[in-house]
Amino acid sequence: PSPEETLRLVLASLDDMKAEDTLTIDLREKSSLADTMVVTSGRSNRHVGSVADRVLENLGKAGVKNFFDAARANFANQTKRITGATLTKAGR
Repeated sequence: PSPEETLRLVLASLDDMKAEDTLTIDLREKSSLADTMVVTSGRSNRHVGSVADRVLENLGKAGVKNFFDAARANFANQTKRITGATLTKAGR
């Protein structure tokens, strides 16, 4: 989806989950990393965790890649390669 559609999905998910004090910050002229930053809060740690999970779930259903999972998988692959190379050298 487009950046505008992604933002709409995030805001709709936050609204559905009753997130509180949601603030949208336009970063287009300030950063090349992102177009928008969304900051929100919830009633408890559990609520905030549920809200975050729902946002990621809804974005995933819409085809937006979960960058945290991708980064975690990349880190795991890098670690395996480094560990494998270290073990191979140590075993020689």
